[in-house]
Amino acid sequence: MRDALLRLWVLSCLLLPVSLIAQVQEVHLYSIQSEREFTLPNDLIAQIRSEQRESSVESSAERWLVREAYLDATVDSIFIGRNLIEIFVQEGCEYTLGHFAIVNNQTDESPVEFAGIDESDVSGRPFKADLIQDISAGRLSEYEHMGYYLAEFRILSVIKNGDGCSVDIQAEVVPGEKIQVEGVRFNGIQRNSPVYLRRVAGIADGETLSPSLLERGRQNLINSGLFEDVGEGELIFVDDSPVVLYELTEQQLNFFDGLIGYQPDPSGSATIAGYGDILLRNTIADGNVIDLRYEQLQPLVSKLNLSAEQQFLGGLPITLGAGLNFTQQDSSYLVRDLKLSGGYRLFQGFEIIGTVRAERSSVTESGVANEAIDSRANFYGIGFHLRNTNRYRVPTRGYESRIMLERGRRFVNDERFQSENGRSFSQTILRSMVRGYIPLGSRQVLAPQVTAMFLESPDYLITDLFRFGGAESLRGFREDQFRGSSVVWGELEGRYMLEQNSYLFLFGAYGFYERPQLINEENSDRAFKDRLTSLGFGLAFQSPLGIIKFSYAVSPNENLANGNVHVGIRAGL
Repeated sequence: MRDALLRLWVLSCLLLPVSLIAQVQEVHLYSIQSEREFTLPNDLIAQIRSEQRESSVESSAERWLVREAYLDATVDSIFIGRNLIEIFVQEGCEYTLGHFAIVNNQTDESPVEFAGIDESDVSGRPFKADLIQDISAGRLSEYEHMGYYLAEFRILSVIKNGDGCSVDIQAEVVPGEKIQVEGVRFNGIQRNSPVYLRRVAGIADGETLSPSLLERGRQNLINSGLFEDVGEGELIFVDDSPVVLYELTEQQLNFFDGLIGYQPDPSGSATIAGYGDILLRNTIADGNVIDLRYEQLQPLVSKLNLSAEQQFLGGLPITLGAGLNFTQQDSSYLVRDLKLSGGYRLFQGFEIIGTVRAERSSVTESGVANEAIDSRANFYGIGFHLRNTNRYRVPTRGYESRIMLERGRRFVNDERFQSENGRSFSQTILRSMVRGYIPLGSRQVLAPQVTAMFLESPDYLITDLFRFGGAESLRGFREDQFRGSSVVWGELEGRYMLEQNSYLFLFGAYGFYERPQLINEENSDRAFKDRLTSLGFGLAFQSPLGIIKFSYAVSPNENLANGNVHVGIRAGL
């Protein structure tokens, strides 16, 4: 007996789902007029199944047909069975939009003038709910740009035309009041202070909310370099106060950048060059940045750069900084460069920069073979930095530019060498860089870049000339392989994005430079002009250690198997 009851219980459990499926009612809506069946949305089917009376089923069916532009639809008959519900209707004609007019209400400040809606874009479309949503969304967006986020779109009248299958609509937009922001909040922050981030965002209490204000705050947060990702700003209310909210994904505050380059020599040997860079942020106070960088280059060149700056000094968009740079050319000479700088953020992504710089060049081993001579120079400069990209580390859209113009005077300390105007002369230096990020598809990005540097001077010293070449300038050549008074190169890089910080890339570069006659050279035999080209490829990928980047580049003067290899890493500390 017990076994029989157990088998009966198991059989009931097995048959229960089948019985439940069998009891689910099918719902069909048929047109008597056009002899077709309508495709019903799932929510309507669920609603009809839950109805207990024919009148309720009839009301649900008619409301749905009206939303589908059948304004004259009527239910002819309904059959409700155990497993089937059938509804038969006379839908009439599908109504379309005839004429459309909007009454523009004036704001408290001045009449709001908007471009009228082109009736050809909406006339003839079925009179469905999505049509009204499309029309209202465009008009309300125009009011939002004016700061009227509480504007309402209202239908004043819907008039059926005599032909019986089109309607004329008149609507109005009620502007409401402008929203004045009363604060900025951030989600997802642990390493950064909300007070400091409000300064970075640059949104002050009392500003009128608009899409441009939200984008300004977002772009300022991106440009800070503190975040992996910055979400679109949104309006929320906290205790009935309007507040802007940003969703943030933080990245490490401190970083180590390292690069190792394998550089073949024309003689057949090879050398290793590279650098290490430690970046520390917010270590002393919010907005504090300390950067220590050491480079070991070839031939026998070493560089040490130390800089510190304080951002948003006194809560204002002001940056003050100082830097000390050393360049040691084997045992020949040493160049020391002390720079004081200041910046002011005028508007979103645009910072104007001023500098004062003192440079000293000291010969450590004098002699005829030494290209350098003792000198000193003082410069002052002005420039700007413009950046507007969708991400800070690996952008896929946007642009950036940096231009610095310096003017100063060079003093020659060695009595053996003088210019025609004496032992001092004026110099003008221009450094500029422009780079864009152009998306060509969901994963393809084109990144063109142009760099130009010019030195205008009546006489030149070897320490005056721009050093370039290598992984961070003109790729395909040894680090600081070239020196020139006029340098221009362009680079075109194509990227295929694998993930947010991972991509494959190909690049080509073409440049020009001029090496002038130096003040301590008797003739112009060593002065020349030359053109440079290079090609290469590489991979950057996000690893648990950080972003690792590999590149291989070669110039036409080198064998393909004799290219320059660079491996770098950017790791959070």
